Amino acid sequence: MHTSRRFVALGATMALALGTLAGCGGGSTDDGGTTDGGGTDQGAMADFAVGTSFKATEPIEVSLMYRDHTAYPFKDDWLIVKSFQENQNVTFDYTNVPIADWDSQKAIIIGGGDAPDLIPVTYTTEQSKYAGGGAILPISDYLDEMPNFQDKISKWDLTEDLEALRQADGKFYVLPGLHEKVRVQYSVAIRKDYWDQAGVTEDPKTWDEFKAALQKIKDANIPGLTYPMSDRWKMGSLLSQAGPGFYTIGGTTSTNTWGYGAGVFWNGEEFEYAGANDGQKQMLAYFADLIASGLMDPESITQDDTAATAKFTTGQSAAISSNDQVTQTDLRTTMEAEGTPAEIKLIRVPGGPAGDYLAGNRFESGLMVSAAAADKPYFTALLQFIDWLYYSDEGLEFSKWGVLCEGGAETDCTYTDTDGTRAFLPSITYNGINQEGDGSSQKKLNVDFGFSNGEWMLANGSTAELEASMATEDGKQFSEAMADKELLPVAPGAPLTEDQSADAATLQVQLQAIMIEDTVAYLQGAESVEEDWDAHVERLKSAGMDTLVQYWNDARAQ
Repeated sequence: MHTSRRFVALGATMALALGTLAGCGGGSTDDGGTTDGGGTDQGAMADFAVGTSFKATEPIEVSLMYRDHTAYPFKDDWLIVKSFQENQNVTFDYTNVPIADWDSQKAIIIGGGDAPDLIPVTYTTEQSKYAGGGAILPISDYLDEMPNFQDKISKWDLTEDLEALRQADGKFYVLPGLHEKVRVQYSVAIRKDYWDQAGVTEDPKTWDEFKAALQKIKDANIPGLTYPMSDRWKMGSLLSQAGPGFYTIGGTTSTNTWGYGAGVFWNGEEFEYAGANDGQKQMLAYFADLIASGLMDPESITQDDTAATAKFTTGQSAAISSNDQVTQTDLRTTMEAEGTPAEIKLIRVPGGPAGDYLAGNRFESGLMVSAAAADKPYFTALLQFIDWLYYSDEGLEFSKWGVLCEGGAETDCTYTDTDGTRAFLPSITYNGINQEGDGSSQKKLNVDFGFSNGEWMLANGSTAELEASMATEDGKQFSEAMADKELLPVAPGAPLTEDQSADAATLQVQLQAIMIEDTVAYLQGAESVEEDWDAHVERLKSAGMDTLVQYWNDARAQ
């Protein structure tokens, strides 16, 4: 099996990388053709359509920017890699990037003109960094080669959402992952034993009630408890959860922005910069107060995930940001292994002073294709492979569940399907499923086989049935609890011109750096939200906030 790998280390500044995007040469013409005059049909299937199992007619090697996850580090002998080669006739030339450096390295690699063919784990909010620079393919020109994608857009009534992605040139550059229904994953996981002991028996309906609950836990003087809450992900998830209830986009404490993106927020009437609006001020004041009051661990802003998880599982804290997968794999499993199990619950995200809002649409992290790929002889086959893997029913099930066992075989396969009911082999577990199987000898679907991997699966984006097929009881209960929340107004399309996109990308980086610095200062108590907010807003204005917002509002008005 041929596997080529390159490893990337941090080597330049984000601003430099983004600044060079506009100078990168492109590989496609305005009408969607290629510039080299050569053929691009090597390996392509002449009869590829919805329902067709993709297999290249001859072997192709696709270059891939691979986000190497610490929880399931890359292995070149994974079954998914073997299956791609044997069943799809596809191998990869990997550019491996550690997950901690993913966002920054992606910008640097693309800005340096070295973008691989396929760049997954990319959000539509990142478009403004890359659109019009020439390094990334305007994928909207090539949808005719992607029948499965078009089919789901039509069936799931997502045409208007897709059109809103178009930039000033009328094109879009990120293929989004698709959800049949809105899906929410993240909330706060609680140790129900501690909450019950403190007399808190119902989920807090608002963030004020959440604070009151933490206060009761603190006042209960539970042995071993240090803080009622000690958060992970440097509070990025927590702020993103809270943002809609304060009518803003959750702020950010690190370059992992948790959906903060360009920071431009649609308030229902116009775009504004979220980092300067009243909701942001209220939200940061709220969480700064939690820390100052001893209700939240001040190390939540800086500690790594391992430390935060250990505090929760050893009883030093009673709440932590989580999702249904992490609740099972990082929290419940660890406590069971340590012989200190406790009931853990993912609570409904509280509402805020602005209302019981939820931010969301049915797009998920997706992928980009390099402009240079359009000149590759296998370009059409690449598009067919992308369409099959990320958007066909067969490809989505394969990337999520693995290889179906047929004819009694239990080797080189991962699951069975009896009348539509899928089940892992006894030797395999994932996300709390099938843990009663072979116990300690079990292998994990992602760690040992490479499936349910964000590189080859668009963050679970797919049919409601397939998403539910692996949902834990936590996930099912959480989804039901969140079903009655009101969605924030969906932002209209705001296509920037090429010059605006380049300038906006630079402004976005500058503004985000200020947001990170000031948010951390507020949460750590080094600055006061009430006393220093005006100065914060002035810093954002000096860094071009008004110009960025004006770009978006002008684009919307056109």
